[in-house]
Amino acid sequence: MAATEYSFIGAYRESLSTFEKREDKEEQIISVDSLAMIRTLRTDPAKVSILEKADYHQIILINEAHHQPAHRLFVASLLPELYRKGFRYLSLEALPGGVRVDKMRPLATNSGIYTNEPAFAKLVDEALRLGFEVIGHEADWEDLQKSRDAREAGQANYLRKILDRDPSARILAYCGYDHILEGTSDQRRMAAYVQPYTGIDPLTINQSELSETDTSPHPMLQEISVVVPSVFLTDSGEPLGFIRPNGHRVDMVLIHPHTTDESGRPIWLWSDPRDRKWLIPSVALTYPVMVSAYRKDVSVKTGVPLDRMVLSSKTDQKALALPAGKYRILFRSRKGARLVKEIVVQ
Repeated sequence: MAATEYSFIGAYRESLSTFEKREDKEEQIISVDSLAMIRTLRTDPAKVSILEKADYHQIILINEAHHQPAHRLFVASLLPELYRKGFRYLSLEALPGGVRVDKMRPLATNSGIYTNEPAFAKLVDEALRLGFEVIGHEADWEDLQKSRDAREAGQANYLRKILDRDPSARILAYCGYDHILEGTSDQRRMAAYVQPYTGIDPLTINQSELSETDTSPHPMLQEISVVVPSVFLTDSGEPLGFIRPNGHRVDMVLIHPHTTDESGRPIWLWSDPRDRKWLIPSVALTYPVMVSAYRKDVSVKTGVPLDRMVLSSKTDQKALALPAGKYRILFRSRKGARLVKEIVVQ
């Protein structure tokens, strides 16, 4: 959880480092033994492969590592084309089941945990801009307390409820880690319940398996070179999926480029060409200072910013990544002193 909290304040390197020190590391689908095979594979931009496959699927499940904002920004980049293909629902594990976010009920600090991270706010912001219905699919409290199996089934049940109301609905379901694993092992995940509950075989996409570490790229990134999020292709040109020994499987595994920084911030913050660099001015507060950027119509008390970071001193020159629009920039010192500036990003 500490790694996720670092991501909330834009401290990406600290987030990576903390995550690598955790004790409950996930089982790996892919081992270093797979590298000999990987060297023989071609790669393709993941966006191209996903959008091609989307034509043949009513439900897409894609995951994230909860401390990786880049995963959220990649999913946000898929939304315009998915909307054009008829997808109208963005279903989120990060929201309670059935809870909606819209213009009248905007994302707030008490909406969920992971939704407090700025890239998550950008994902929701983009979905609402395009016209998606944003709705939660986390299981009910009773199921969360009962068992893991009850939780997974409960999440799938909320996708079924969307289809009960709108049988032709096309759904992009976004969740963390193993919830997207198919397969009827003795440890079934949400994805394994989707087909029996809905009659629909989902497209399952894993972003978390090959996430980078704080010290170096994943071993596979040392074998191949990708400059955009990519998938591996089989000899027949199909995206490559992976199977765990216990039968868990996914249709597609993404590999993200190793993060490089520009002016002290991850370059993927500007992966959307609409985002501008707004250089943060120094202010008359005691440093370090946290800087948060809110759309002008979003409360600085209860809303979630579209970017946030901490400046260590007055000479710390960094920029926020913001699409064009009107904003309120909240500066807050460690002692609680506040300053708000209104700006327009062209």
